[in-house]
Amino acid sequence: MAAAAMGAGVAQGSPLASIGVSGASDRPSAQGNAATAQPSVRVNVIQAHQLSVGHHPSHNQQNLVKGFDDLSRRFEKQLELRCNHHAHIVRALTNQQRQIVEMPKHLHTLAQMDAEAAALEDPEAMHERAPPRMDVYNEDLARFRHYHATVLDTLHQPLAPDARHIQKMQAYQADQLNKHRGPEVEDWMPHHDQDGYTDQRAVLGGLRPMRNHDPLLDAKALRRAMRGLGTEERVLSGIIGSRVFSQRRAVTQAFETMYRKHKLYDDVQSETSGTYGRMLLALLTDPHEFLAECLHNSMKGLGTDDEILMETLCTQSNFSVRRIKEHYETRYEIPLEHHVQADTSGHYRQLLLAICKAERTDEDTVVDVAKVKEDAYALLMAGEAKRLGTDESVFIEIFAHRSFAHLRLLALAYAKLDDFDIEKAISRETSGHFCKALLTTMRAAKDSIALHADILERALADVMFKDHDTLIRVLVSRSEIDLYDIAQAFHERHGQTLLSRIRQRTGGNLRNLILELFGDEQFDPYIEAKKLNKAMTGFGVNKSRINQVVSSRSSRQRRHIREAYESNYNRSLLMDLKSELAGDHRDLVLSLFMLPEELAASELRRAIKRLGTDDETLIDILCSRTGWEIKLLKRAYRSMYGGDIVTEVQNDTMGDYQDLLVALLLTEREDREKPNEEKARELASRLFRAGEDVVGTDEEEIIDVMTRHSFPLLRQTFDIYARMCNYDIEQSIKRECSFHFKKALVAIVQVIRAPTVYFASQLHRAMKGIGTTDRNLIRIVVSRVEIDMAAIETEYFKQYGETLERAITSETSGNYRRLLLKLLDRARETARHGQAEVTHILAGQ
Repeated sequence: MAAAAMGAGVAQGSPLASIGVSGASDRPSAQGNAATAQPSVRVNVIQAHQLSVGHHPSHNQQNLVKGFDDLSRRFEKQLELRCNHHAHIVRALTNQQRQIVEMPKHLHTLAQMDAEAAALEDPEAMHERAPPRMDVYNEDLARFRHYHATVLDTLHQPLAPDARHIQKMQAYQADQLNKHRGPEVEDWMPHHDQDGYTDQRAVLGGLRPMRNHDPLLDAKALRRAMRGLGTEERVLSGIIGSRVFSQRRAVTQAFETMYRKHKLYDDVQSETSGTYGRMLLALLTDPHEFLAECLHNSMKGLGTDDEILMETLCTQSNFSVRRIKEHYETRYEIPLEHHVQADTSGHYRQLLLAICKAERTDEDTVVDVAKVKEDAYALLMAGEAKRLGTDESVFIEIFAHRSFAHLRLLALAYAKLDDFDIEKAISRETSGHFCKALLTTMRAAKDSIALHADILERALADVMFKDHDTLIRVLVSRSEIDLYDIAQAFHERHGQTLLSRIRQRTGGNLRNLILELFGDEQFDPYIEAKKLNKAMTGFGVNKSRINQVVSSRSSRQRRHIREAYESNYNRSLLMDLKSELAGDHRDLVLSLFMLPEELAASELRRAIKRLGTDDETLIDILCSRTGWEIKLLKRAYRSMYGGDIVTEVQNDTMGDYQDLLVALLLTEREDREKPNEEKARELASRLFRAGEDVVGTDEEEIIDVMTRHSFPLLRQTFDIYARMCNYDIEQSIKRECSFHFKKALVAIVQVIRAPTVYFASQLHRAMKGIGTTDRNLIRIVVSRVEIDMAAIETEYFKQYGETLERAITSETSGNYRRLLLKLLDRARETARHGQAEVTHILAGQ
């Protein structure tokens, strides 16, 4: 199979074609038997090239040939394992998708094969992968042109976070937020960061549109801030720094319409100065026009700032290069290429001019593995394997015309051929600015986010901090693309948060303006950890300060605070909180500092180990989770308590109830299954035959259906079941089953149909009557506050005629009550913000 991949895509007249290597491959069927197909010819790229030019392989070259053959056999083994393991994916696709899968003849990418190689070394890692994103299935059908063995790897292939990707993510978010009350979000996506789960497609992004934005109000506020003596820089920073460019452009138009004798850009320029003024003007300028200005400034006058030239041109997509060239020629009345040619020389000039042509392969094009291997070999022959000198033209041709995805895979392919990785090879074989430009291009292809994080570190490393222009260029140009990802990478790579470094190196109006770009991401875990330590130091505890810190941060941010606290003070934050707080308030605060799966694991432990089993908690936790969430729960339980949750549950339950809970823990629910009329009808028939259609009940059949299939498919199954017989599925369960087994099945049905209704009823049950089941109240509020708590609150009022806030106020007291109410406020604010973003995105479309 790998040899077929190497032979595919060979052009007529090429060295490979001249020795009879065909471009066709034996395409496997969609039933998972891909690994059984074998090509008729096995010829690797190096040997083909040598035979075509009449060379006899030397000893070193024979070793390269042997290495490629070994790699081919390794690929075959990988493909066989992957195809066998993921054959069930094809069964979940519709007939139309099957046809799309089988039609094209695209080959696996080398990165996907390397991911499979890692899976060979750690087979369990393959099972730990997160469910695929719905936007891939719904919006990007081209992904189905890879046959089924590559579906999962394609979903997790790293992509550069360019503007087009951000638009796709926004469209996905709009689609999900528009129906956020439904269970689709819950069924298909993890709701929090899990250890071991990294989805490089799901970028944090950058500055987000302001909700309910009114450009006329902003224009009036800006005019007042600049009118008369003095300027209110705080107002300028707050408005210009916190809006995305489309909103700033609308404010500019409104400003010039209302005040015809004034131009916003000119007024800001006349009222501000220095680095602060330059950054304000940069934010008011089109991003591509701003980069064109940066390029012009780098080449004007004596000398050339080659770092700006390289970092701006070598990291851009074709679309961005074209837009930069258009703005450059419009603004300076001379083509960009003329200035580049006049201010550079040698191979460095040739590379930049080739990049300026914007002829790089489109990023959406499927990477040709055969071409990747040919390019890797060509670079080897042009550099390390060339006896005298270096053929720079080969480097220029590949680095200026191949897509970043192609170059990313090229680095992996080159490492298979040579003792050095490609960056070391470039450093050995080239020099000067040409070498730096090649390295910048390769690093942008490998990880653009890490590259920009390192650029910011270089700019901020100087204690005197004189490189303001680089700081402005990176922050402004990436502010709406991946600025928050860059900040996260900065923290991971350099051991300090980007905001902390900015606060150290800047001050005054410039610092305030930069912080506005980060919006809600103005978060420093070390500062928050210091607040907590101060609240617990001295006589008494400042519980209000603790409430303010924990309620204003997300689960992910609280985890960073916990890590920062333990790093700074060499003490456990949870132990300190446990010793300083008491009662239900302590339990709530500690729960907020746990990951959702850790909280669920601790509650399961308490439910099992107490005197008598808390079946209500067992049912609530296990029956309301997807397959992926159950997997995280099992891992957390094993990590925290060292035992097997399945064994614990078996020892404390019995009968059909025990079988159901064990099946939920052991059966891997097919979270990726999509609604399918034919499949749903079959499942409905199985449920009918297992219950209403026979004397007695086939509990095993019911358990198998309820625990194996996805929530969306089961929801469709329940609707068909109601039309098939005289009873609703919930009524049938109550007629055919009993005791805890009945309660657990009903809980599954209610969660699948309407999770907000289910959790609203659970909250009411926790607070009704005399006394309150505080552990259940805490668990539900903490686990749903970042998912759908606002929708649950709405449903609570519909069902019980009382607001959830009023119920909590009447059943709780003190700091415990205050913190619960703060969490409800944050859930409402998050819901309003999400709905406003949806409205803004849809209006833009």
